[in-house]
Amino acid sequence: MGAAYEYLIKEFADTAGRKGGEFYTPRAVVRMMVELLRPQQGMRIYDPCVGSGGMLVHAKEYVEEHGGDSSDMFFAGQDANSGSWVMATMNMVLHGVRRFDLRIGDTLAEPAHVPASDADRFDGVLSNPPFSMDYTLGDLAHAAQRTTYGVTSERGKADLMFLQHMLWQTRREGHGGTAITVMPHGVLFRGGGEQEIRTKLLDEGAIEAVIGLAPNLFHGTGIPACVLVLRPPRGRSAAEEKPVLFINAGREYRKEPAQNVLLPEHAEKITSTFHARAEVPGFSRLVTREELRENADNLSIRRYVDNTPLPEPQDVRAHLVGGVPRAEIEAKKELLDAYGVVLSDLFAERDLADPKYVDFLPEGRRPDAARLADLARPREDELRAAFGEWWDEQARQLAETAPEHPADLTSSERRAALMALRGSLIDSFVERLGEVGLLDRYALAGAVAAWWHEVKYDLQAVSENGFAGTLDGWVENVDTLLAPEQDLMTRQLRKRSGAERRQAYQHKVVAAIAPEFLEELAAADARDAELGESWAELRAETEAPEGGAAEGDDAAAHEEAALRAERPTVLATLKRERQKAAKAAKRLEAAFWFPWPSDPPRAGEKPPGLFRARAALDAEGERRAVTETLRKGLEDRLDALVRERRQELLRSYESWWAKYGLSFREIEQQLTGTAESTFASNPWSQQSAWDLMADRASMMDDRDVVAGLVHLLIDAEKSVEGELAKLDVDELMLLLPLVDSGASGRTQRCPLREVVRSARTGGVHRLGDRSGVLVVRAADLTDRELTLPGPRSERAGLSSRIRRGDEMLSPEDVLLAAADAGGRTFRAAVWRDRQAQATHGGSVIRLRPDTSRLTADYLAAWLMLPAVQKRIHAVARSVDSLHVVHPSRLLDVDIELPGRAEQEVFAQGLAALTGERRVRSAQLAKLHRVKETLMNNLTQSGRE
Repeated sequence: MGAAYEYLIKEFADTAGRKGGEFYTPRAVVRMMVELLRPQQGMRIYDPCVGSGGMLVHAKEYVEEHGGDSSDMFFAGQDANSGSWVMATMNMVLHGVRRFDLRIGDTLAEPAHVPASDADRFDGVLSNPPFSMDYTLGDLAHAAQRTTYGVTSERGKADLMFLQHMLWQTRREGHGGTAITVMPHGVLFRGGGEQEIRTKLLDEGAIEAVIGLAPNLFHGTGIPACVLVLRPPRGRSAAEEKPVLFINAGREYRKEPAQNVLLPEHAEKITSTFHARAEVPGFSRLVTREELRENADNLSIRRYVDNTPLPEPQDVRAHLVGGVPRAEIEAKKELLDAYGVVLSDLFAERDLADPKYVDFLPEGRRPDAARLADLARPREDELRAAFGEWWDEQARQLAETAPEHPADLTSSERRAALMALRGSLIDSFVERLGEVGLLDRYALAGAVAAWWHEVKYDLQAVSENGFAGTLDGWVENVDTLLAPEQDLMTRQLRKRSGAERRQAYQHKVVAAIAPEFLEELAAADARDAELGESWAELRAETEAPEGGAAEGDDAAAHEEAALRAERPTVLATLKRERQKAAKAAKRLEAAFWFPWPSDPPRAGEKPPGLFRARAALDAEGERRAVTETLRKGLEDRLDALVRERRQELLRSYESWWAKYGLSFREIEQQLTGTAESTFASNPWSQQSAWDLMADRASMMDDRDVVAGLVHLLIDAEKSVEGELAKLDVDELMLLLPLVDSGASGRTQRCPLREVVRSARTGGVHRLGDRSGVLVVRAADLTDRELTLPGPRSERAGLSSRIRRGDEMLSPEDVLLAAADAGGRTFRAAVWRDRQAQATHGGSVIRLRPDTSRLTADYLAAWLMLPAVQKRIHAVARSVDSLHVVHPSRLLDVDIELPGRAEQEVFAQGLAALTGERRVRSAQLAKLHRVKETLMNNLTQSGRE
């Protein structure tokens, strides 16, 4: 009941917008704060801004999860909002909290829990007070005791007044208590009274840690917040001053549409770093009191722990004359060493005269994505082998959580054993897999923490009911998901829909005990979908108007007529086959589940496949089914980390290739044909200028010279842009004579459907699994020709829905996509790649020309003509919001069709222009990059 109530509170907060932040703190943040506190049984816990009571409830649950008894704990809280008090009271009752005292009232003006002695104070204070609230100093009760560190402005600066109240409520004697609170970042660096309070808190050693969180984690505000961990002053001497731990967790989150989310792996990294007081580069650092004093007690987190990614290094000399700086490769040493990749696997050494640079390997030996994956595979296989060995060892511990006689252990003992197991699993996982050196300890610990969060209720079921009871519970869940449910409106039983049944089959127990059923059902569904697509495509062709064959081509006309005559028969056959496939899938589902036992029972009735699969398992089979299911969950998380790590390797090499794969000297050679003319072909390319730009020290010596070079680069950019514009005109002049029917006696006009074999949109609208198939989307149609130069990565979306061969792109396919939302302008490109396996996204139309009559180059160029694009918009626009052009209507657009020989001549001329355009574009990009590098260097020299 308590969990259900918390779920409803969350849903209410999600829909309440800014108001939601007044009573609800995201539970992931609450849990992280509780784990920072580590409450124990017998403690007194307090929240001065209690909201819905989540902080108190999670403190209780933490103690119980660790085998403690929460019955002797005391919980107190206060809130000015009576509605929040009602929610918090209900939350406490539904979670079985026995001893609590919640009050209504203004915590600053009328504190309800006034400590008469230290015994009345609290061992732990957890709170998320309202940010930047007004208060009235004159109304502050017990002001002398609660303003010992100072006062702040009354207007919008109550944050540190709440903090002082929390310290007032925190125990000082014995081990002392701990206050952990959420605060806006402003309290860390603002001056005035807030600075004076910070100084006194630091002087007395009250601040233990400052933890920066990601933006947009909280309801009602998108600004990043921080968590302060404080302990009451203990009268430390200067020699005993502990440094303050700064943790910058601003990048620890998962981005979601409405709100960022703190995941268990992020919380694990924060809490483990805090308790170990560890220093992690770019994440955490211990800062001495002396250093804080030197910075005027400014606690801005980035001042001490800057996690801003370093800018991509740019080497001017490598841009100009080629090569890859060895220094950039050395900077990736940790990544390369993790995979055991050496420099010679990726690059070729230069002679001793130029030791600071290396070259890319020759074309045949240059690594692509497949080669990089091969280089990464040995270390990845080693990691997976280590995981297998680790799991085999730890599976015995998992088995021990399922006692033969559950009554021998109390509920508290079972929970304590589970939490001890969690710690043991994290430690051993980090130690064993960390030996491989591929993933760091925080990634490994986070994987186990996230997995544990996902399966903890399953593990609790194992500890209480054993493997058999856990399996029975899973099967019962599937049975409930498949059984008819009562319609709330009609009160009648309603059968589950196909989508609901498929969702039930995704339950982990189905894959564990009935994998054959899932395989057979997937095959039947695939067959049904394939037949459905074939039937729909053939029906569309049958309903389309007849296309005329070329004049005088009687054989083609007879062939088309014969095909049309056969189509009704083929359609009928496809329809029958499709019905058979659908019935086969239904028979599989009907055999897998039906209401059982029947009402009334039938003699000799066999149970459905779900229950037969469950009954077929003996004790060993039950153990194996549960442990393998648990293993798969952790293995999937490890695989995700491995894929991301491999992508890091691939992105590094791609970055080097994108920057230095084509030097400016090579570009100039392609344009001029000789290396000697390289420097003479541009006004800024004198040898002295190149030498100067290649030597950063010289650049810093004379900024005026560098500024002059930047001016020349700007002029060169404009010159290249002009050359690109001229190429567009030249292409137009090549095309216009062919589309002018009056100028060429062989130019005809006919519908596209006569010269285009098919036109279809892609079937990929969202990311699917990693099938290794590149998806070309509308944004990719930036060049007239599409290939995958350089390393082939998995940067594009990948589809799990690709079943048919004709959904794959073939060389000479033409791709068309709208360039604006209204579908008035378009981009077209020819697919040239003969190696990559690729398909196209749902917003892209693939046209497959009849190459005996129409070349791909001519079609793509013709589609880009403004007059043609107006024609397409008028004839082929669709009412479908996804596809602004309807493929079938597109084939009704008339095309000016010159003879095949004229098209070939056009293609040859276009190839020359396209080649020059590609080189000019690379030239422009390189000029821009060199210019930006020089500007950045000048800016940095100015700071120095």
